Amino acid sequence: MHLQDILHAVRPFLLVLALGASQATPPGPLSAVAKINGVPLLQWEAERELASRITATSFHSRVSPEKQKQLRGESLDALVLKELKRQWAAEKKIVADPEAASAAWKKVRDRFPTQKAYEDALREQGLTDATFRKVFEREEAAGAADRAVKAAVPPPSDEEVGVFFEAHRTDSVKPEARHVVLALVHVDPGGGAPAWKSGREKAEELAARVRAGASFAEEVEKLKRDLPPKYRDQTGDLGFVHRGSVLPEIEKEIFDAEIPSFRGPIQTIYGYQVIQVLAARPAEPLAFASVRDAVAARIRQEREKEALETFESGLRKNARVERLEWASEP
Repeated sequence: MHLQDILHAVRPFLLVLALGASQATPPGPLSAVAKINGVPLLQWEAERELASRITATSFHSRVSPEKQKQLRGESLDALVLKELKRQWAAEKKIVADPEAASAAWKKVRDRFPTQKAYEDALREQGLTDATFRKVFEREEAAGAADRAVKAAVPPPSDEEVGVFFEAHRTDSVKPEARHVVLALVHVDPGGGAPAWKSGREKAEELAARVRAGASFAEEVEKLKRDLPPKYRDQTGDLGFVHRGSVLPEIEKEIFDAEIPSFRGPIQTIYGYQVIQVLAARPAEPLAFASVRDAVAARIRQEREKEALETFESGLRKNARVERLEWASEP
């Protein structure tokens, strides 16, 4: 078992391609890829950061050299920033949460069947448990730095919240909604064309019965009894729905419909839908009192984002960053 098994818990793999570059430290997991204010960042740390940027179903052979280069740059930039934040937190005596760091480490450790398997994987790469844990301690310290910066942002005043609300009134609106009753004639996608043909026929028969005077509510209840449980919440009285809360295939039918009206059958990924639109509720502006807290939170969030960007820019500007060769670069 190798260190890549540790990193697999986070993302799929660890690069261990070695080029014969001349370095003070032989190329490998413990070679430095950068120095931040004199503190080295090691290749295995950079590889772990890189792995987090590649999907679990990807392999390096499927990523172009240009994309690999881009991802490596982003990975090293992120690692540098985390180390800068760790150093800042240490300087400011901001205490990170050791339990959070330990919990993050434990999620990785628990992927190994035994403690020995974990220790063997570390030893194979020249690492110790204490060394490996440091990456989680750095990440938690960086998080503590972020939290400290955000906490220093003052909350908006009532006047600021009111001004923001007036300037963004169109954001504080209860959207238009329609009262919908929906019947789903479920089709098993594994049934092929015959299943879809049968489903459409059943949906057309249902629609014909309702148009001839049958109770739609009763038809819906009959359907519901025969549906797989996970689809039952898609059949019946849905109450008032707004745009974005229903399948795109039926949204247009619902919001283009006259009131009242009966539509369908409409094919969706689940089968065929028959829809009754009973009522419309127009969009209406929300009162300031009902959104005051949400507006204040939005202002705070935007200011925290700006504060973090300024903070990170300052860290980078004042740092001594020495980038070294990444031995496994393509």
